[in-house]
Amino acid sequence: VVSERFAPCRRNGDAAALRAALEVALDMTVGAEGDESSGEKVFGARRALRCSRLDLPGLCDRYMRAVSSARLAFLSRASPRNADPAELAMEVSAWDLVKTLWGDEPGGAPAGSAADRHRRRAGVGAWLRKQSAKNGAASDDGVAAKVATGAFVAATRAAAASGNPRLATLIAQGGCGGAGGELASAQLHSWRGGAVETYVPASVSSVLGVLAGEVAPPRADLFVRDWRVNFGLHVWHGASPTATIARVLDGYLDAVADGAAARPDAPGFTPTDERNARDSALPSVPIDARADRLKETCFNLLVLFSTGAALSSCETIAELRKMFHPLTYCAADLANAAFAWHVFGALRASAALGDGPEVERLGDDLAVRFACQLDGFDVFGDTGDSLAEWTVFVLMHVADGPRRADAARAALHRRCAEWRTDERKKTFLVENAGVPRAWLEDAEARFLKFHATRYDVSS
Repeated sequence: VVSERFAPCRRNGDAAALRAALEVALDMTVGAEGDESSGEKVFGARRALRCSRLDLPGLCDRYMRAVSSARLAFLSRASPRNADPAELAMEVSAWDLVKTLWGDEPGGAPAGSAADRHRRRAGVGAWLRKQSAKNGAASDDGVAAKVATGAFVAATRAAAASGNPRLATLIAQGGCGGAGGELASAQLHSWRGGAVETYVPASVSSVLGVLAGEVAPPRADLFVRDWRVNFGLHVWHGASPTATIARVLDGYLDAVADGAAARPDAPGFTPTDERNARDSALPSVPIDARADRLKETCFNLLVLFSTGAALSSCETIAELRKMFHPLTYCAADLANAAFAWHVFGALRASAALGDGPEVERLGDDLAVRFACQLDGFDVFGDTGDSLAEWTVFVLMHVADGPRRADAARAALHRRCAEWRTDERKKTFLVENAGVPRAWLEDAEARFLKFHATRYDVSS
């Protein structure tokens, strides 16, 4: 994986938020198939998340509620350097997009059908409108800005209120998939190059240009803030109403390659200099222009949905690994693997990632990295909180039996002082994490032997 910037900090995150998300995962965790008989006795009972496409929307909602409530409480009491509100917003929007792209409804259209594709695209449009509203774009007074961000109702009302009922009708037709785009294109064609163009207000021509699909590049007066607003232009105005998400995404990537659309850069690359944003509709970022650099996690989810579960080639697997890189959802913390592990488990359980050996290996790597993050919480250290049992719980999701056993037993030995006198933790390790009781006994025996001068082991 290409590391594109130095990220030295290791904040670990908030213990309450991490525990809340892990409790959601625990409720959906079962013993993995194929680990019975002697393998389970030697390597422990592997854990795995079980979630169907029908269960996925509820799971995503639970993740959003758990992480939001816990981390918002943390932000109100902790030092700002220990948490980043932008990371919370990124995770919430990503879970919302996962629900939209892969979640099914009871009695819904069959997967892959025309009705299903239309529902997914409409869902993506609604998701993009929410993102634009969060960024303050939908509250802009300009009719063109409202049209650009998909706020068709507000744009129609604003046009009617300004005394332009014809424009309001055109916007309404374009917003409901009618002939508004074709009519706008024809009107612009008749105006341009003639004397009438001089008398047409710039705001009206801007609205008609958006409705006509002139979005690559977008007009400078639209002030496109990020790739989400820019991609929304392509979804609502640049592509046919019947085009799939994959086709819209292909067109957008072509525009990015031509320099006519905003790059979906990872959080650390988002420009913060407002002067750059005012100078251009597509703010330039003073970094390397390699096309393979890391992209934001929500854009990666759109790409993953468009690609499907056909993940076999080495090139595709390499791209998949970059999709779950920590720097795709946080700005400067390479040790933050929590979100990647949770979303990977949900996508894999819902058959969105396939089940090849490379995908399994990636899941194991994410589990080990997340366990290392949890291992940073030490009841005897600065945090004053222990997540030792959750560290072992995550490690028991590793599919490689020997690796799972070695890593889990090492964690038990290393953190023995934190669980050996806590019956609740010991019960959790055996019943929920699937740890053989013999592992606990061995770890405790080694601990007492090593600390024989400190503890009474005569009995």
